[in-house]
Amino acid sequence: MASSDVKPKSISRAKQWSEEIENLYRFQQAGYRDEIEYKQVKQVSMVDRWPETGYVKKLQRRDNT
Repeated sequence: MASSDVKPKSISRAKQWSEEIENLYRFQQAGYRDEIEYKQVKQVSMVDRWPETGYVKKLQRRDNT
């Protein structure tokens, strides 16, 4: 099974906000499940991040905006 075939089995709501949750939120707002899916779709090896916080800096949305 290819890694792109992996689908989540369930979801759960975050109990506390964290850096990981913030970054997942940013990927999901751009139309992707997570960083892995973003890298596969956009054919990039690294995601631009803010050096001070480690948060995702910018993403290209699925609708190319």
